[in-house]
Amino acid sequence: MTVTVQKDAFSNAIRAVKTSVAKIALQPALSTIHIKSENGGLTLTATDLETTARAVCEANATDPIDVCVNANSLDSIVARLNDLITLEVKEAKLLVKSGKTKFEMLFIQPDDFPQVTFETTNNGITISKNDFISGVNKALVSTSAEVQGILSGVCFTFSNDCYELASTDGNRLSQIKFATPIGQEGQVVIPKKILQDVIRNVGEDVSIFLNDKTVVFQTGTCLFKQNLLSGKFPDYVKLLPTTFEHRAIVDRNDLLHSLDRVAVMCDEKSNLTIFNFKDGELHLNTASENGTAEDTLEISFDGELKIAFNYRFILDAIKTMSSETIEFGMNGALSACCITGDEGYLALIMPVNKR
Repeated sequence: MTVTVQKDAFSNAIRAVKTSVAKIALQPALSTIHIKSENGGLTLTATDLETTARAVCEANATDPIDVCVNANSLDSIVARLNDLITLEVKEAKLLVKSGKTKFEMLFIQPDDFPQVTFETTNNGITISKNDFISGVNKALVSTSAEVQGILSGVCFTFSNDCYELASTDGNRLSQIKFATPIGQEGQVVIPKKILQDVIRNVGEDVSIFLNDKTVVFQTGTCLFKQNLLSGKFPDYVKLLPTTFEHRAIVDRNDLLHSLDRVAVMCDEKSNLTIFNFKDGELHLNTASENGTAEDTLEISFDGELKIAFNYRFILDAIKTMSSETIEFGMNGALSACCITGDEGYLALIMPVNKR
């Protein structure tokens, strides 16, 4: 009994679920991908008990297959095969064949694989593919990489007529608003991992199903599930300045290139960069034990203000934007700076106190 499947479809499904395979598997089944033939196709599932992923791919699957095989080995094997792949269960092995090439994989019985479910029966929230990609990419840059608590996730706030995403690591903050009717109200904090998984595999609009403690994302033939983060997200709206003493309009591409140049001489630990706004020009200065760098841009600005930033925070924010120009809103050398450009997006960056 055999099943045939196209390499690209099979490989895409494997890689969609592989990120949910346990890196350190306390149970053998957690290092596997569960492959099951059903509804004329193949369903692949993986879980590390915290995150779970499922993907469906088209196949000529009239014969039954229901096995759990090592995820890394399967991915490596399929990557080396030709377009049409044949799967066959024979005794205690899964035969994976393509042309004159054949692999025999030992498998684990599906009874040893954890029982997983995806709760998608409640009212889902649908977000367009482009808005999801844009919003999540902007939010992910401000999540904390150093802690695993509430600040490591993205806060989604839903209301009847709009929704927004926010994230902060204590030194910077991202807020992204979409004027799209949702029809639901609530706030949840979603771990970055599942958002990264969805972004990598997004093919169609994204549906979000919220339950008491979990979130399920559905896009195309892929499903992703993870526990929500618990705790109270900071009341970030209170941190946002409402007025500014100084405003500067800067060409986004010019600033990207300028930062790339001066970063060569930036201190690798602090990433300290001096932004000197002065009468229509922005002077960027960096220094390290190897020397100094300076670059000058023409901007729209009246007056004078010198402020120090971790340049990577600025770079991360403007790289996710698409607008030709961006605006810096500032109130002083030690006050938070707001960067805007794309509609609905605001990046708040705290300056560096050089003293």
